[in-house]
Amino acid sequence: MIFLIKGFCWSAKMLDSLRGIKKWQRLNLQSVIEFKRGREDLSEDLMRQALREPEVKPSSIGISLVCWLSKAQNARSLTVCQNCVRRGQKGPKSSAIYLNCLLDLGKAETVLEETKILNEFPEDKVVLVSRASALEVV
Repeated sequence: MIFLIKGFCWSAKMLDSLRGIKKWQRLNLQSVIEFKRGREDLSEDLMRQALREPEVKPSSIGISLVCWLSKAQNARSLTVCQNCVRRGQKGPKSSAIYLNCLLDLGKAETVLEETKILNEFPEDKVVLVSRASALEVV
């Protein structure tokens, strides 16, 4: 336990010593530290703050937030995920996370309706598994 506490202090000190990083990057790193400390609400808030920054590269933060919310089986994950996909993050990773988010929330029919994603990444293994899972449920 003492090692973990020292690790958190070391992480916070290291973050404070970083120079030249953008505000969204600092908020993102702080959210990881707070998540590891068990402060999930604060971690989510920091990720949301980072997403509002003008120079943000939303793909990594948005995907992290969606993964966190999805693992918590939180219905808000779907809204965040849809926003990430609409903001132009239509790569195979974000699309697969979106499909998995739908599956986690019991929306298998919606997965099958996402034919654009399924057709855009027909050989992506995660997308294929999501489609197979949806077919199995429906």
